[in-house]
Amino acid sequence: EFERQLEGLILDSGAAPTPEAVFAADSAEVVAEALNLLAVNLDCRGNERGSQLLFLHALRIRRRLFGPAHPEVASTYNNLANLLRSPLVAGGAGRAYHSGEVRAQVEALYRRAIAIRERVGPHSPQLAASLTNLSVLLGRSGDAADEAEAERLLRRGLAIRERVFGQEHPEVAHSLHSLANHYQFQRKDFTRAEGLYERALRMREQYYERNSDRVAQTLNCIAALKRAQGHDQRSEELYLETLSIRRELSGGRHSETQKTAAALLRLYQKQGKSREAAQLKRDLSAWRREAPADATAAFLHASVRPNPPFSAVPEGFRLLHAVTGHQGYVLKHIAQESRANKVTAELGATDGGDAGGRRASPSTVLEQAAALELHIVASSEEALRRAQQLCEAHLKKVHEQMASWARGHASSRRSSRGSAAGSSRR
Repeated sequence: EFERQLEGLILDSGAAPTPEAVFAADSAEVVAEALNLLAVNLDCRGNERGSQLLFLHALRIRRRLFGPAHPEVASTYNNLANLLRSPLVAGGAGRAYHSGEVRAQVEALYRRAIAIRERVGPHSPQLAASLTNLSVLLGRSGDAADEAEAERLLRRGLAIRERVFGQEHPEVAHSLHSLANHYQFQRKDFTRAEGLYERALRMREQYYERNSDRVAQTLNCIAALKRAQGHDQRSEELYLETLSIRRELSGGRHSETQKTAAALLRLYQKQGKSREAAQLKRDLSAWRREAPADATAAFLHASVRPNPPFSAVPEGFRLLHAVTGHQGYVLKHIAQESRANKVTAELGATDGGDAGGRRASPSTVLEQAAALELHIVASSEEALRRAQQLCEAHLKKVHEQMASWARGHASSRRSSRGSAAGSSRR
């Protein structure tokens, strides 16, 4: 079953065959390691497509060299699963939809990596990493059994890291942070989550510094926790500090910077701070339209907004469904037809990333409709232009659908009132 899922994953990726000369080379093992490391690097830079292709080539080489149950193969399984998991667990309305088949493939990769690493030793840091990684996928599924297993995996990963590294170590802090996320977003046990976050924050400040990405990650989650507890002022302070750190380290176009900005924007809107919200919304829109800071990512970006904006959405009209199509099929079709890498819908500001994968409520989606835009990622100017044209035509069609729906809905209401009046007269 696993081999069938892996074959399907590789076929779906469209990856070209790995040249036979690579397998026969004396340096094949070094080439596989270089490809694996470069894939991790591209993933960190946001080049998901390039990262996936390199992981698959590394995987093919390692499986041929070492067999399917080698620790180096397990490492690539784990890394590839991390890459493919990210869009599956990303939060907020307007994100790309992903099928259950992809989730099953990711889970299978993690479980195979865990099985291999279990045979190497039940107390290895590598095993703890895979246990923790799988817990994130299971914890976001919404299934009670999955969430219970996620907590068991997190606790086992924490126990392994404490045994190997001691009570005070960055890897232990990572496990504490992940377990705190579980208590905050899945269990809603804010008191226990806060204690774990504080322990993780103390360790991360000790081993890194306040102005670091790891500290920012924990500060961002504590900010979300404080907002959930109703402590808006403290939440705002923590979001502002997190945003400052992430802007300085990664710039405005980085996804983590934008997630924090989006969460802060939502908080400003809740507090009625219209001036601060307006400025932050302008900053966020500008960052999303910026060209990639990393030229090696080889991706071009563009945003397409409806003209005019969807400022008056009739009650009951499913705007996001009309824009994306069932399970995102319309946007996938646009990407396929234009040869773009990805087309996604954004509904303005949403709490994403660390916020536990929750979707925005229908009322929130309607409030954000005016800010809707389609975001395109492409590797060529031709694909980018073609995708823009298709997106513009599609958004125009959605406007027509919405107008037609509104006319039909109004006519239906008038007919209902007329029938009611006739009945009362009779």
